[in-house]
Amino acid sequence: MFATNHTKRLLSAAVSSLVLLTLPAMAVDAKGEIAPEITMTRGSLELAETLGVNRIFRSEKGFPGFTAAKDVAKSLWRASGLKADLELKYNESGSALTATLKEDPSAYFRMDTRTGDFSFSKGLAKYSDPSDTKGLPGKNEAIDLALAHLERLGLMPKDGNQLVVQAVGGVGMSAQDEKGNLRDFEKLTSVHFGRQIDGIDVGGPGSKIVVHLGQDGELVGLHKRWIELQSMSKVSRESFLQEAEIKERALKHLQTEWNKASKIVTALPEPGYFDDGKGHIEPVYFVQAQIQHVQEGGARDGENQDPAPYLGVIPALRYSVADLRQLAPATKAPDLDAGANVKDRRDTSDE
Repeated sequence: MFATNHTKRLLSAAVSSLVLLTLPAMAVDAKGEIAPEITMTRGSLELAETLGVNRIFRSEKGFPGFTAAKDVAKSLWRASGLKADLELKYNESGSALTATLKEDPSAYFRMDTRTGDFSFSKGLAKYSDPSDTKGLPGKNEAIDLALAHLERLGLMPKDGNQLVVQAVGGVGMSAQDEKGNLRDFEKLTSVHFGRQIDGIDVGGPGSKIVVHLGQDGELVGLHKRWIELQSMSKVSRESFLQEAEIKERALKHLQTEWNKASKIVTALPEPGYFDDGKGHIEPVYFVQAQIQHVQEGGARDGENQDPAPYLGVIPALRYSVADLRQLAPATKAPDLDAGANVKDRRDTSDE
């Protein structure tokens, strides 16, 4: 949930018979298309400014320069045990610094020259055989090891209190065993870190660190998209959208994003922070919904189909500068470039 820790609304609450507003399924939009039926839970919003989600953050610091980038790459290279020479160079567009091992193309370093975000993998040649990786750390050990790697490499956020564990999962591989049977093998353990500001979750593509661990907890991959907060300012109450405007925008957002759906059931928007990965963190409202899809052949009656969950975002401010069209990439784990047989899994449960 992208809100305060004490806020635990479930999507199932959206199917309550008490509703705020229902847009009829046969309504026709401006383009002459049939709009979906949208139902929102009745109630008053928890407003961002009331919960203390009332600051905006900007970062003027992005790419640290070639020398600093090379130092980061070298430290990751050494920490993972790679002995080959590191040849870091700009790509054709100049938008990234990259290095790849000729012996193993899955071993690479890449840093965005606009934001300073980077991804690293020591390569998966060692983990390509059809067997479970020996000595994979469990959940608690993996968290401790991931934090130790970040600390040793000098990659911990300046404010360590903002760093929170979002999930511990891993990377698996589907392959045939020695008997020719298709099996799933556990290859890596992955620790997904996110950010909280004053106890409020930060969503979006930014404020993410993922550490991939292999045999006996060795560092296999690390992906960091995290800005240090250089400046902040408190937002005046007049700058926030009012409750009626927020609900209206949420409904319009769903109707625009899912104009081909037959039915949409949504909970009340919930406040939180959004990091667009471009140097902006702002108050927003997250929109959670269940989407009933149109049946094949164009039938509008999709009652017998399982609804699909959806998470969207709308601004909380009248004059937002954050790029809010980036939520979908944030729901995916960074890719290890490991091939079609590699699967990402996450476990957010407690041991």
